[in-house]
Amino acid sequence: MPVSDIAHYNLRIPKENMEALCLFYTSVIGLTVGHRPLKSVGYWLYAGDKPLLHLSLASVDEKREYDKHNAFDHIAFSCTDLTEFEAHLSHAEVQYKRNVITETGRVQLFLHDPMENKIELNFSTV
Repeated sequence: MPVSDIAHYNLRIPKENMEALCLFYTSVIGLTVGHRPLKSVGYWLYAGDKPLLHLSLASVDEKREYDKHNAFDHIAFSCTDLTEFEAHLSHAEVQYKRNVITETGRVQLFLHDPMENKIELNFSTV
């Protein structure tokens, strides 16, 4: 019974951030809004037919600390076409840092969403 994959990642956010995050993850990262079988406010964002990222509404009385005092560091996505993606990020004026891991044949791009969550985009160079 080993774990075989990540089903999804959820960001529970205030209403005032919902549309900005949805727009960021669709227009910058390239996920698409898809079917969400729930009645509550939010989005399921897909890569192909897989709902990778859920955006869910935090209730107004929910006490959440939106800061960096926790163990979460980043979410990573597997991507293709590094050149096109870098041009897209530059055109969208999204700042990122590039890291090359020669041993594994990978290039990583690190950036942040509008709520400062760190994102890693992985590209194979082999």
